[in-house]
Amino acid sequence: MMNYFTSLQSYPIVIQEALINEAPHTRFINTPEELDFLRRGVVDLGFENLGLDEKAFKEIMNAFVRGGVRIPGTPWKMRADDLFKTVIEKVGRDEILPTLPGYWAEAVMVVDIDTNKVLYAGSRVRKNQLPSE
Repeated sequence: MMNYFTSLQSYPIVIQEALINEAPHTRFINTPEELDFLRRGVVDLGFENLGLDEKAFKEIMNAFVRGGVRIPGTPWKMRADDLFKTVIEKVGRDEILPTLPGYWAEAVMVVDIDTNKVLYAGSRVRKNQLPSE
Protein backbone atom coordinates (compact mmCIF):
# COMPACT_ATOMS: atom_id res chain seq x y z
CA MET A 1 0.00 0.00 0.00
CA MET A 2 1.59 3.22 -1.16
CA ASN A 3 1.01 6.43 0.72
CA TYR A 4 2.89 9.62 1.39
CA PHE A 5 4.98 8.09 4.17
CA THR A 6 6.12 5.02 2.26
CA SER A 7 7.35 7.34 -0.49
CA LEU A 8 9.72 9.10 1.94
CA GLN A 9 12.45 6.49 1.55
CA SER A 10 14.46 8.77 -0.73
CA TYR A 11 14.72 11.45 1.98
CA PRO A 12 17.47 11.54 4.61
CA ILE A 13 16.56 9.48 7.69
CA VAL A 14 16.38 12.59 9.91
CA ILE A 15 13.68 14.06 7.63
CA GLN A 16 11.81 10.74 7.52
CA GLU A 17 11.81 10.52 11.32
CA ALA A 18 10.65 14.12 11.74
CA LEU A 19 7.71 13.62 9.37
CA ILE A 20 6.76 10.29 10.96
CA ASN A 21 6.85 11.90 14.42
CA GLU A 22 4.39 14.55 13.20
CA ALA A 23 1.99 12.02 11.65
CA PRO A 24 -0.16 11.60 14.81
CA HIS A 25 -1.01 15.33 14.57
CA THR A 26 -3.74 14.97 12.02
CA ARG A 27 -7.28 15.33 10.72
CA PHE A 28 -9.58 12.45 9.95
CA ILE A 29 -11.23 12.42 6.56
CA ASN A 30 -13.68 9.60 7.20
CA THR A 31 -14.82 8.53 10.62
CA PRO A 32 -17.33 5.85 11.58
CA GLU A 33 -20.04 6.80 14.05
CA GLU A 34 -18.40 5.03 17.02
CA LEU A 35 -15.29 7.19 16.56
CA ASP A 36 -17.20 10.44 16.09
CA PHE A 37 -15.08 12.33 18.63
CA LEU A 38 -12.16 12.24 16.15
CA ARG A 39 -13.93 14.01 13.32
CA ARG A 40 -14.53 17.45 14.76
CA GLY A 41 -11.14 19.11 14.68
CA VAL A 42 -7.38 18.75 14.62
CA VAL A 43 -6.35 15.61 16.44
CA ASP A 44 -3.26 14.79 18.46
CA LEU A 45 -3.39 11.01 18.82
CA GLY A 46 -0.91 11.28 21.69
CA PHE A 47 0.87 7.99 21.07
CA GLU A 48 3.70 9.29 23.27
CA ASN A 49 1.22 9.43 26.19
CA LEU A 50 0.36 5.72 26.05
CA GLY A 51 3.20 4.70 28.36
CA LEU A 52 4.61 2.22 25.85
CA ASP A 53 8.21 1.06 25.98
CA GLU A 54 10.43 2.30 23.15
CA LYS A 55 10.06 -0.85 21.05
CA ALA A 56 6.24 -0.88 21.26
CA PHE A 57 6.09 2.88 20.60
CA LYS A 58 8.20 2.56 17.43
CA GLU A 59 6.10 -0.40 16.28
CA ILE A 60 2.88 1.63 16.66
CA MET A 61 4.38 4.70 14.95
CA ASN A 62 5.80 2.74 12.02
CA ALA A 63 2.60 0.76 11.55
CA PHE A 64 0.50 3.94 11.72
CA VAL A 65 2.36 5.50 8.79
CA ARG A 66 2.41 2.31 6.74
CA GLY A 67 -0.32 -0.35 6.89
CA GLY A 68 -2.16 1.05 9.89
CA VAL A 69 -2.87 0.14 13.52
CA ARG A 70 -5.93 -1.73 14.78
CA ILE A 71 -8.38 0.17 16.93
CA PRO A 72 -9.27 -2.25 19.74
CA GLY A 73 -12.88 -3.30 20.14
CA THR A 74 -13.73 -2.24 16.58
CA PRO A 75 -13.39 -3.67 13.07
CA TRP A 76 -11.32 -0.59 12.13
CA LYS A 77 -7.74 0.46 11.64
CA MET A 78 -6.33 3.98 11.36
CA ARG A 79 -3.59 4.86 8.93
CA ALA A 80 -1.74 8.08 8.18
CA ASP A 81 -2.32 8.64 4.49
CA ASP A 82 -0.70 12.02 3.98
CA LEU A 83 0.56 14.92 6.05
CA PHE A 84 -2.27 15.89 8.41
CA LYS A 85 -4.62 13.29 6.90
CA THR A 86 -5.59 10.00 8.52
CA VAL A 87 -8.04 7.47 7.18
CA ILE A 88 -10.04 4.85 9.01
CA GLU A 89 -10.57 1.62 7.13
CA LYS A 90 -11.94 -1.85 7.78
CA VAL A 91 -9.26 -4.29 8.86
CA GLY A 92 -8.69 -6.86 6.16
CA ARG A 93 -9.54 -10.43 7.08
CA ASP A 94 -5.95 -11.63 6.83
CA GLU A 95 -4.25 -8.40 7.94
CA ILE A 96 -1.80 -8.69 10.79
CA LEU A 97 -1.35 -5.29 12.41
CA PRO A 98 -0.26 -3.99 15.79
CA THR A 99 -3.23 -3.09 18.00
CA LEU A 100 -3.44 0.09 20.03
CA PRO A 101 -3.86 -0.43 23.77
CA GLY A 102 -7.46 -0.56 24.97
CA TYR A 103 -7.00 2.84 26.66
CA TRP A 104 -5.72 4.56 23.49
CA ALA A 105 -8.44 7.24 23.50
CA GLU A 106 -7.19 8.47 26.91
CA ALA A 107 -4.13 9.85 25.07
CA VAL A 108 -6.11 11.71 22.39
CA MET A 109 -6.78 15.44 22.22
CA VAL A 110 -9.07 17.09 19.67
CA VAL A 111 -8.95 20.87 19.18
CA ASP A 112 -11.32 23.04 17.15
CA ILE A 113 -9.10 24.69 14.57
CA ASP A 114 -11.20 27.87 14.41
CA THR A 115 -11.59 28.58 18.13
CA ASN A 116 -8.54 26.77 19.56
CA LYS A 117 -10.92 25.20 22.11
CA VAL A 118 -10.39 21.65 23.28
CA LEU A 119 -13.27 19.48 22.09
CA TYR A 120 -11.95 16.27 23.63
CA ALA A 121 -9.02 15.54 25.94
CA GLY A 122 -8.39 12.08 27.32
CA SER A 123 -7.10 11.62 30.85
CA ARG A 124 -3.55 10.89 29.64
CA VAL A 125 -3.18 14.19 27.76
CA ARG A 126 -0.49 16.21 29.51
CA LYS A 127 -1.40 19.68 30.76
CA ASN A 128 1.46 21.22 28.75
CA GLN A 129 -0.17 19.90 25.56
CA LEU A 130 -3.39 21.82 26.08
CA PRO A 131 -3.74 25.07 24.12
CA SER A 132 -3.45 28.32 26.03
CA GLU A 133 -6.70 30.11 26.82
